[in-house]
Amino acid sequence: MKKTCLVLILTSFVILFSIPINDVSSQTQTCPPNPIVQEILNQITQDGVIQWIRDFSGEDLVSISGSPTRILTRHSVQLFNSNSNALAYPYLT
Repeated sequence: MKKTCLVLILTSFVILFSIPINDVSSQTQTCPPNPIVQEILNQITQDGVIQWIRDFSGEDLVSISGSPTRILTRHSVQLFNSNSNALAYPYLT
């Protein structure tokens, strides 16, 4: 009985993995460029990304409600538990 089950399982795997798969590389689709997305991409610079990382890592002071502040955590649980150090969300808004 055990051998019969094992043979059936192995046969099922052989049949399953022998089914030919369609080649998706020949089914490429192209989308027309979106001018809004391109405008956003054009605004991204290496210096801007570096500054964003420095701001959110606490390396640099940021202005939140007009006060220079350092972001000390970006942990989402702390953002919504009134942690005074969780300032990433207020900085974005």
